[in-house]
Amino acid sequence: MEQPSLLDTHMSLIEVRRLGKTPRIKIHYLAIDHLLGGKNKVDIARYLKVTRGSLNKWVNTYLEFGTHGLKDISPLRRPSKLTASQIEKITAYVINIRLLITEAVYKH
Repeated sequence: MEQPSLLDTHMSLIEVRRLGKTPRIKIHYLAIDHLLGGKNKVDIARYLKVTRGSLNKWVNTYLEFGTHGLKDISPLRRPSKLTASQIEKITAYVINIRLLITEAVYKH
């Protein structure tokens, strides 16, 4: 994949950073912006209070997929240990508790 010029990339990062929906995504763009500005990875990681491993992952994703790749980075999450049936039962329980509490509040 052909790399965009430094100026074009820097401008698109500034624009996209404004559009970032979560602080986590904004940090990704900010990290790349600092890197393109000439700062080294150790200083960037320290400044943003992230690990160098995370920073390297973002940089590699940026180099491979460009700015669009940074939007798609999601944190790794453990799969739920609950079955669908258990989730359904818990949901029903919470709804029932909320109804009981609401009824108790309005009776008094």
